[in-house]
Amino acid sequence: IQNAVDEIEAAGRNGTLYIPECSINFTGTVHIGGGVNIIGAGRGKTKLYAAYGKSLFSVSTIHYGGAGLPTRISGIAFYNNHPREGRSGFAIQLRNCTDYRIDHCYFKGEYTYGISISGNPFLYHGVIDNCEIDFSNPGSYGISMSGDDETWASDVRDVYGSENFIFIEDCVFSGPHHSTKSGAGAHYVLRHSTVTHSNGHPV
Repeated sequence: IQNAVDEIEAAGRNGTLYIPECSINFTGTVHIGGGVNIIGAGRGKTKLYAAYGKSLFSVSTIHYGGAGLPTRISGIAFYNNHPREGRSGFAIQLRNCTDYRIDHCYFKGEYTYGISISGNPFLYHGVIDNCEIDFSNPGSYGISMSGDDETWASDVRDVYGSENFIFIEDCVFSGPHHSTKSGAGAHYVLRHSTVTHSNGHPV
C-alpha cells in the first residue's frame, strides 16, 4: 500500500488507490499526503489489521505534502486485535488536511483513537460519515479533534453555517470512553448519529 501511495504522489497526486476484498496484517504505518484517496471494497470485505503498538494510516500535509488537496478514505475495516498494552495510537490520523472525507469505515479493537484530527479549523476541515466505531477499551476515544489554540479567540457564532467545522454524521459509536472529544479550539458538528454503551462520557 505504501508503494502505491508513493507512486500516486510522485505522479502529481489527485489519484485513487483501490484495495480489493482482502485481509492484510500490517507491520507498520502507511504515510499519506494530501490528494490521495484510498477506497476499499466495503468495510466487511477490506480488512486491515494493525501491527503491535502501531497505527495504520497517517495522513499529513505537513510531513508528506499535498497541502490544499482533498483526501478520501472509504470502505475499509480497521482492526487492532492486540492486548491493551499493544494497542495502537490511532487507526487514522489527519494533520492539517483540507476537505477530507472518511466514510463507510469500521473501527474495532484496542485503539486509543479511532480517528485523530488536528489543525486550524478555519483552514482544515472535512466530513466523517456512515462509520461505526466499536471499541472495548475503556480508555479509548472514537474521534479526537484538536485545533491550534488560536481559534479559542474566535467567536464560534461568526462561523455558524460555514464549512469551518468537522462534520460527523450518520455514525455509530459503541464502547469508547469518549465517542467524540475536542480541544484547543476545534470546531465540530455531531448529528444524526447513535451512541451506545459508552464507557465514560458519551460526548
